[in-house]
Amino acid sequence: MIDGAEEEQSARRVVTGEAPEYIANEELLGCVRSSDEALGSSCAGTRTAEDPAVNDNVTVTSSGATEEVGEPMNGSTRKLRLAVAGCAHGEMEKIYEVLAEIEKEKGYKFDLLICCGDYQSVRNYGDLHHMHVSEKYRSLQTFYKYYSGEKEAPTLTIFVGGNHEASGYLAELPNGGWVAPKIYYMGFANVIRFAGFRIAGLSGIFNGKEFNRGHYERPPYSDRSEVISSYHVRNTDVWRLKHLRPADDDHTSNPIDIMVTHDWPAGIVDYGDKQQLIRIKPFFLADIESGKLGNPSTMQLLYDIRPRYWLSAHLHVAFAAIV
Repeated sequence: MIDGAEEEQSARRVVTGEAPEYIANEELLGCVRSSDEALGSSCAGTRTAEDPAVNDNVTVTSSGATEEVGEPMNGSTRKLRLAVAGCAHGEMEKIYEVLAEIEKEKGYKFDLLICCGDYQSVRNYGDLHHMHVSEKYRSLQTFYKYYSGEKEAPTLTIFVGGNHEASGYLAELPNGGWVAPKIYYMGFANVIRFAGFRIAGLSGIFNGKEFNRGHYERPPYSDRSEVISSYHVRNTDVWRLKHLRPADDDHTSNPIDIMVTHDWPAGIVDYGDKQQLIRIKPFFLADIESGKLGNPSTMQLLYDIRPRYWLSAHLHVAFAAIV
């Protein structure tokens, strides 16, 4: 990670700032309030053609990071302290404990936590029937404490869905919504504006067989195959996000600061230390050589919308790339 002073000469990475004022669902909800009174009631940060912004490179990272993110590309001088988690797997209590330790050590508070899928918003044992995991991992974990009100999330949290989710619960919020106080699900595909930053998200993982079908699954799912297919990325959702591409390819006109997905864009390994990745995960080699590692639809999306940062998880290994 790099700080704000170095950011301009590199490919801009994650950054610092004041307390958040609002979170707004740009596409559907206008301004949305959470139970946190620190969230204001107004949406801010609209862009004009005169706003200065540059977006020459895209930085793609995988897995967790707890550092800083710089200024949004809308001309605002606001900065943001951002924490990023890879696969949460329902262990929110532990994640918040780690954030608290970092905050104590560094002497500041994070404004936002982004989780890149496999969040597992399991409220009760019934939700476990709609989650695709092996029996040994079929556990409530700790999200239910934040859902029930036993605890409150200390940091505003947003997440996309992965391939291990309480799919029945998330199906109730296809366009995104609050799954618990201060915890926001991005839906199948969505854009929010937070403290002047535009953050886009796409839930699920790629499966070629399901890609061109609609979201036909409805809970309670008729069989296990529907539980599995429910978390597959659909072309309609990628298509929606492609409309974020600015007119005339002017990527400074209304940029995406951060894009969040669960699986990696296909071919992204060619832009980072591929050999180091193979040393850590040698069983990736066959999929890399066959072009099967990652999501082919999101690599094209990356080129179309060119966010400043692209955050992914899924493969349980840290990997950084600059496109």
